Amino acid sequence: MSSVPPLGSVVLLACVLALPAAPAARAPAQDDAIVWTATRKLTWDDFKAKPLRELDGARSAISHTIQIGCRDGSLQVRVLTLFHPQQSSVTYRIISSGLASRVGLAHEHLHFDIAEVFARRIRRMYAELAEPCPRTDEALQALADPIFRELQAEQRRFDDQTRFGELEAKQLEWAKRIAAELDALQAFQDGG
Repeated sequence: MSSVPPLGSVVLLACVLALPAAPAARAPAQDDAIVWTATRKLTWDDFKAKPLRELDGARSAISHTIQIGCRDGSLQVRVLTLFHPQQSSVTYRIISSGLASRVGLAHEHLHFDIAEVFARRIRRMYAELAEPCPRTDEALQALADPIFRELQAEQRRFDDQTRFGELEAKQLEWAKRIAAELDALQAFQDGG
């Protein structure tokens, strides 16, 4: 029985930072990280790492940074969804394959979009938190842990149900659902 290598996979990283005394105007980019925005779509040129094996498809390194803390009795939160080009790779086999290339890139971008959905859920959770400031920064940070676990499960479900992007119709269903979730959580998009 032969095994077809997946089109792609996602590497999830998490980073939680305490907010400095005054909120930062812009969180520092890690390496040359790309911050998620509604208008910036990934291209294969964004995948700069050397593939681990030529049989691999694409690999996206995606993380979140959270800056959180209380200042003058008010909770200050900044959550960013980041794509890391230097840790993300794609093989020539995928780039040069026409339809697979287009579907594969859409698959990798959906991983990025899914991560943003969960960033918005984290922002919403913190916005709805009653009396957050008596809590320590560590306690506030820990509140995001269950959402990160849900994110990891959702990314696995996405890969399983789309067979890493090979089931294009299923991937289109996911794309519609994720777009609807991003829209429903529009109020929790990072203002930059």
